[in-house]
Amino acid sequence: MTLQITPYAQQTVYLPLPNDQTPSGVLIYSLSFYDIGLNSYITNYQLQYSSESVYVNAFVAYPQSVFSYTTNKNIVIYKNEGIFNEKMIGFVNTALVVYADNQISANQVLSRPVSGVQYVAFYQDDILIFMSSPQGVYFYSTKYNKFYNVYVPTSINLVYPAVGSVLLLGGYIYFAICTISFSSPSSGIVQVTATYYLLYTKFSYSDLTLSILVSCSISTTLNSSHVIIDTISVSSSVLGNGSYVVLVMLFCSLNTVCIKVLAYNINSSTYTIYSKLFNNSILFFYTYFKTQTKQQGTTIYLNFNYYQQQISIYSYYIFLVIYCIYGCVFIVSFNFNTGSIEYTPIPPNPQINVVTSLFMLRSNIVYVFSGYSSPIRYGNTYYLPVSVYLYQITTSEMLSIEYTQYALEKNTLIISGTVKYVQTGDPAPNATVSVYLYQSVQGHSYAVSTLLTQTTTDQNGNFQIVYQFPNSPNDANIIVTASVDPVVMEVVYPKVSKPKPSMVTYP
Repeated sequence: MTLQITPYAQQTVYLPLPNDQTPSGVLIYSLSFYDIGLNSYITNYQLQYSSESVYVNAFVAYPQSVFSYTTNKNIVIYKNEGIFNEKMIGFVNTALVVYADNQISANQVLSRPVSGVQYVAFYQDDILIFMSSPQGVYFYSTKYNKFYNVYVPTSINLVYPAVGSVLLLGGYIYFAICTISFSSPSSGIVQVTATYYLLYTKFSYSDLTLSILVSCSISTTLNSSHVIIDTISVSSSVLGNGSYVVLVMLFCSLNTVCIKVLAYNINSSTYTIYSKLFNNSILFFYTYFKTQTKQQGTTIYLNFNYYQQQISIYSYYIFLVIYCIYGCVFIVSFNFNTGSIEYTPIPPNPQINVVTSLFMLRSNIVYVFSGYSSPIRYGNTYYLPVSVYLYQITTSEMLSIEYTQYALEKNTLIISGTVKYVQTGDPAPNATVSVYLYQSVQGHSYAVSTLLTQTTTDQNGNFQIVYQFPNSPNDANIIVTASVDPVVMEVVYPKVSKPKPSMVTYP
């Protein structure tokens, strides 16, 4: 599979500031981009000043912005990677904010600030905003202008719950959550167990209760014969593509990181677990909730963390960021279709400060936030310029589609282009190019509904598809895939009639 990390680009992100003062530190909890130019995004971050810490929620289409800030820990983390109807959408404080036609608009729809981790999904003809917390999920329908609750089953002990993540795949909601339990001290040790749950329910516009689809546990033992201070960090994430739902489990103790990836096949109702253990490694989490418990003189600090900005899905690949205590940063790749696991360091060029830099993943692109300069002013708003380095993750199996034509003329869809191997740039002969209608899209997770047509590339990797719809649609809700078994690379077009060049290179 030969995993490679190569420099891709360097950009600047402009974070809105509440004043003209340069902060002493910046911690970005989440930053989801609308375009590869990094000028349009939604974000949440903390600004550290000598007298206080300021938490900012911002929706930016630079130089426009809508943002709110607070000096308490009312943290909202965005997970909005979707582009729907050529719009970007999300909540900031009490407002539903939309970016469309190069303009930002805000509509006050809430009586109190939104909370939780936001995910935006497209389902049939509705745009849904899901928000997750340790206690469950609730979602907002932009079509019906209404909120709905999704509850965790009462059989799960929520005394020590980790922040969960949510996925809409097809007609089902999936929710990942982790809980911690402790054994009674025996023979001088105490056992700490993290139990990870993958929950699900059929989607409907009503209040719902989740059911347990599958669960998995990771345990460690600690010495309780004398006073020890130890930290246990856990995180759970759910992603999915096609007919797979993937639960990513992380468990960190004593500089040892255990990663488990559970791939659940919806069609066969079976699952496979892939594991990897890293010693002398650390995970830089963004902590939502800390607590401590004492077991006969042993003080255990529990970190329940949000780690999803450092986990991404790309076709059958799950990518993760792992930090080594020796200063290296690794990308770990799980191919949940073939079972192969690889990891490789990010090149130290430019030199990356592991302590101060922030790493995020989106599809197969790594974003490294490293350093900022003095505030600048545009109109009445101050912005903090933050340097961002981009790296591309590739394997020898990865494909890309370079389009020469993509058009919807009345009821005729015309697509032509060339399929190439990403690492070498060589054409991919005899690759299968397929066009599907999709049922749902959430970030880079998708579910298809109908195969419209497919073709095979020639010896130069070229193809052309002409498809006649039975009537004239306003938009083409399609996903185009290119595949050479066993790996499929997807390019997702969420309900657009005129794709932009930046949208067709990376799914």
